Amino acid sequence: MADTEFDVTGFVRNEGERSLFKVQRMLVPGGKLLFSDAHLSLVKKSGGLAGEEFIVWLRENVFPGPDWGFYKDEDKPYFNKSTKKDAAPETPLPVKGKKTASGKVMKRDDPSTRQDKTNKITPVQIIEADAESARKLIEQCRDKTTLKKALNLSQNIAHRGEHMRLLMRRLEQVY
Repeated sequence: MADTEFDVTGFVRNEGERSLFKVQRMLVPGGKLLFSDAHLSLVKKSGGLAGEEFIVWLRENVFPGPDWGFYKDEDKPYFNKSTKKDAAPETPLPVKGKKTASGKVMKRDDPSTRQDKTNKITPVQIIEADAESARKLIEQCRDKTTLKKALNLSQNIAHRGEHMRLLMRRLEQVY
């Protein structure tokens, strides 16, 4: 497939208020990116699509949202308002039926929202504990980042081989 065979004319315009870095270039507000240039940069990522299929893929995957305008010529939009349903929705669609959330905003550290007390376990607590209590702490902990940090700490501290083995085993279980 030759990259120069892209025969669709037109461009994407940044209709937003901010400059954005997309497709290996900075697009200022009102800036344009030709479809042929986008095709050269994204032909492999799009799976070799060309023509109308590539433009639809470009709108759905690279330039979703209301800040991007697709045009054939300066005054001719590429997509009609009726074909806008192909792109990603600009606003989330309302959920029909029973609501899943109450709409109440809660703090993250609120004890009533915390499901379990594993968030209180820190990597330093695991490393400073003796082998038996470290085993209990590691079994209670379900946070991958805490376990990873504790593993990194145990590699830098002497006489923590048992901790390393327990942490590696627990990380395999958690993943």
